[in-house]
Amino acid sequence: MKAAKSSPAGIDLGARYAKIAVNGESSVRMARNRWGGRFTSAVVVRAGKGWLVGAEAEQAFVRFPESAWWGTMRRDGASEDIFIGGRMWKAEEALAPLFLSLREDAEVELGRVVSSCVIALPVGFPPQRRDVVDKAARVAGFDEVAFVDKPVAVALSSGVDGKFFVIHVGAISTSASVVVVEGGKGHLLESRSIDIGGADFDGSLARHLQEKVCDLRLDEGDPRWRALLFQAEELKEALSFVEKASWFPVAAGFANVRELAVSRGEIAPLYFPLVDSILKLCEPLWRQCGRPKVILAGGGSRLPSLKVQIAARLSKPIPLRFPPEEAEAVGALLSAQEERTPHVLASNVGIVTAGGDAALILKCGTRLPARSTRRFAVMGGGRMNVRVVKGKADLALGDIVGDLAIEAADGEEVTVTISADVGGTLSASISSTRGLLAHEVFHLGPQASDFYGRREKAKAMRAKMARLAAGLSPHHKRRLEKLLDSLKDLEDGDDKLWERGVSLLESLTSRLEEEKADGSPERDVV
Repeated sequence: MKAAKSSPAGIDLGARYAKIAVNGESSVRMARNRWGGRFTSAVVVRAGKGWLVGAEAEQAFVRFPESAWWGTMRRDGASEDIFIGGRMWKAEEALAPLFLSLREDAEVELGRVVSSCVIALPVGFPPQRRDVVDKAARVAGFDEVAFVDKPVAVALSSGVDGKFFVIHVGAISTSASVVVVEGGKGHLLESRSIDIGGADFDGSLARHLQEKVCDLRLDEGDPRWRALLFQAEELKEALSFVEKASWFPVAAGFANVRELAVSRGEIAPLYFPLVDSILKLCEPLWRQCGRPKVILAGGGSRLPSLKVQIAARLSKPIPLRFPPEEAEAVGALLSAQEERTPHVLASNVGIVTAGGDAALILKCGTRLPARSTRRFAVMGGGRMNVRVVKGKADLALGDIVGDLAIEAADGEEVTVTISADVGGTLSASISSTRGLLAHEVFHLGPQASDFYGRREKAKAMRAKMARLAAGLSPHHKRRLEKLLDSLKDLEDGDDKLWERGVSLLESLTSRLEEEKADGSPERDVV
């Protein structure tokens, strides 16, 4: 009997919820979970000899927070061993049950095996935590695991080509990114983020609700505070659709307090400082990049006050084919169906010591994301200062990215590790055999833009050549086509060869334009 063909899935692994999109017989859709919803709480709870996930884990979390873990997506998300339910666990062991639940729900939805997935993660997501996610997905039965940046996934979910300014409001952070979609392929040009997300809006509203019924400030470990946060999230969502909503304090543990009404106008002032901070992140980048179309996505993007301010200070967000909180999962699925374009490092990256010695760590042209490690022996001992640099040729004369420093003994071995992603986020660390560590995160700038810029240049030249070729003989047209094919081959090649190829074609274009203008007879200039 022939096995059913495996289907890919798109997963949005968020700090609050995890979602999985599948490709049905006629359309892309979100798989419903075993509790009937489209979103699965991204919390796992150790109970007895097994794991609880989703709605069951969320209920247990309120009562037994010490046995719960909200995964690797939170600000304090772990990449190493974690303590849950009285013992230590590897992070991937605790995260795997969530992925298993998602995979099983997708298989029930489709009626066939799901063994590959693309996971949407934030730009600059730490490599160590990415490894945890990868291992957890594979433990859960996904044989093939790939990743896509969340802003790219959101742009792909729009279903149209163009240049977009993607504002993604997640649970713990908000990112502003410039993404170009061409032929169903997404390219990240620039991205910035701020540690403000839906959880901060929920916290502001929860404090406001608490002050309406209680004079004491609740501790974050109080079960009533945790219940208030869940209620604040539900109220926030309800007020995205209606002007007023009812709140029941009794459900949060406040006895003898009757039902209260909460309005949009009441909570708008609470949100304004947070919304203003998000817009201050977005405005300069949006103007710098030519005021592209705005896409607003993420679980926190439904806030009316945020939409109003974005429309007033940037431009009105364009409508999406899917709800904004589903865009990442849908886009991740769509990215699984595209031929992936390699993103490459735009320059050499390495280190220079205080003595002026340079060492290459990551080579220009390396596919991203990338990670490389080198070990060095210390001569003399004392404080070791290392400068992280980038450049095309001599790193000793390269541009300064940042500095690292560590104490090391004479003869001791130190390890330098540098990783970079397509968003231009560079993570650099230096450690000694004694366990000392220095770690910094820097921003190199958009690494995909160099590659995309070449493609745009080649595309423009092909269009120009096509117009000029209209008056040429078939023989010369064929020779032009061969030259343009050669230019395409150089798009992701060496800088000098690319520049030489462009220079030759630009020279040829000028000659053809001159000859066409003065009516000269056609010559073999190709």
